[in-house]
Order: sequence, then structure tokens, then C-alpha cells
Amino acid sequence: MPKAKLTDIQKRRTKQQDEFVKGKTPEQQPDIQTSEHADIQTSIRRRTTVYLAPDLHRQLKRAAVDHEREMSELVESAVREYLKTLTLAS
Repeated sequence: MPKAKLTDIQKRRTKQQDEFVKGKTPEQQPDIQTSEHADIQTSIRRRTTVYLAPDLHRQLKRAAVDHEREMSELVESAVREYLKTLTLAS
């Protein structure tokens, strides 16, 4: 059976997993992420933890796969849009 080609996202994840296995902690890994999508600015990112209900996490994961984007990109975009509504309401 031929191997399936990896998408860019899968390659990036595989590289991150390889670095983790080699013993590099997240602090030792570069904190710069790139995005192919215009609505997400390419810049230095800060890692944070967000707790989601299992059904919301599943929906987010599915949307990321369907749109070939990182889950963090979708979350960042949603937070930006939400914060804009707060600014407009003030």
C-alpha cells in the first residue's frame, strides 16, 4: 500500500513531535509560527491553555481538519473577532 502524502500541517506537527521526542522542551523550540491565511498575522506567539467542553473541542478539531488549518489559528481568529465586538460595545 503506497504511503499517503503528508500535508504541510501534518509535516509541521510531525516535526514538532520529532523535536519533542528528541528532548527539546517547548521553551527550546522556536516561538514563531507561520500561517498561510491572511487573517492570522505571522508573529511571535505565546502558548496558553484553554479548557473546552468535549463536544466543542471535537467541533473545533473537525473544523481545523476540514479547512486545513491549525486549531490554534481558528481559536485566535475567533478570539480576535470576539474582542472586536467588546471594543465596539464599549
